Amino acid sequence: MIEKSDEEKVLNYALRLLSIKPRSAGELKEKLIKKGFTESSSDKVLNKVEKLGYINDEEFARLWVEERVRLKNYGKIRIKNELVAKKIDRETIEKALSSYDEEAEEERARIAAKKKLGTLKEKNYLTKKRQLSQFLFGRGFEYGTVSKICRELIKD
Repeated sequence: MIEKSDEEKVLNYALRLLSIKPRSAGELKEKLIKKGFTESSSDKVLNKVEKLGYINDEEFARLWVEERVRLKNYGKIRIKNELVAKKIDRETIEKALSSYDEEAEEERARIAAKKKLGTLKEKNYLTKKRQLSQFLFGRGFEYGTVSKICRELIKD
């Protein structure tokens, strides 16, 4: 019986994880170490899968920003926090967010707020404003945008 080398086991596990969904290098390394593989064998495999083109943090971050804006209607703050959680370095995050359309953020917030307002049952102005503000902050929109949208959409 031929036993697989440690590096081969790590590589197979890494490729299995990547076949499920795209991951950042930091995320993948964390998973490998959590599985019990050594840091040195994890680093070797990470270098190998990067060279093979299976992971690319810049591309991952760029696509993450596009997807979160287009499909989830998230604001810049939330997207940035998600990328930090995905173990993407600050420089790569800033580069990915450079394509973020700041001017369209207000319109995306307005669309999300109008949709949310339809579900709010509360008639009290302050409660409605608090609920809508919390919703928009949770979506990652900045204070100025949230404040403006709430003033615009919620009347006394």
